[in-house]
Amino acid sequence: MISPGIFIKSCFERIFALAILAVVAPTLLLVALFLRSNTDKPIMLADDFATSDGASVRSYRFRTTGRGSPAFLTVGRFLRAFSFDELPGLWAIVRGQISIGQFLALGRRK
Repeated sequence: MISPGIFIKSCFERIFALAILAVVAPTLLLVALFLRSNTDKPIMLADDFATSDGASVRSYRFRTTGRGSPAFLTVGRFLRAFSFDELPGLWAIVRGQISIGQFLALGRRK
């Protein structure tokens, strides 16, 4: 049985991540459209990692490197500098696969 504190924390994290995704959704859409128009490769990368309890989780992020137009590479540098490329990974929090702390650790392991 899950403790009430952990349940409340999990609910808060999911609602918080969903709210952030709702706020940044227009920006994510613009970034996705820009990346799609400047490359013929997929715009998202899937990254598998193990959580602290050993579960395997797939997190997504924008493709920001590789050969492409100078505009693609410039935008990629900007997205990486401000960790915008990691924002699609919030979906793993909404699904309850990882916590916010684990998500923040993903951004630091670059």
